[in-house]
Amino acid sequence: MAPGPGALLTTLIGWKVAGWTGAFVVSLAFFLPSSLLAYGAARIWNRWRGCTWHTAVETGLAPIASGLVLAGGFAILQTANFLSWGTAFAVAASRIWLPNAHPLALLIIGAGVFTIAASVG
Repeated sequence: MAPGPGALLTTLIGWKVAGWTGAFVVSLAFFLPSSLLAYGAARIWNRWRGCTWHTAVETGLAPIASGLVLAGGFAILQTANFLSWGTAFAVAASRIWLPNAHPLALLIIGAGVFTIAASVG
């Protein structure tokens, strides 16, 4: 699970209580344990790379991960307007037609579209 708005809120609370030191300590306490756990799991997982069962598990998890990302995108877009849907489809289409396009460039273009839309309307 990825940290949500609550994780950012805890950092702000730490900052409000004890300034930059509080924000740093709270962020460290919040993110360090899960980061170390993910790092350890990745090290163990990579140790088995090349085994038959490892390849089978990765092959089976790929469509699950894709489905979860797609479901998350649709959940976000449920509250979105036409511009958001259009931008999402344009980015998806550009990733299909130009698979080597850098995602940061698409993010900057999308941000530009929304900046222009916000200034106009």
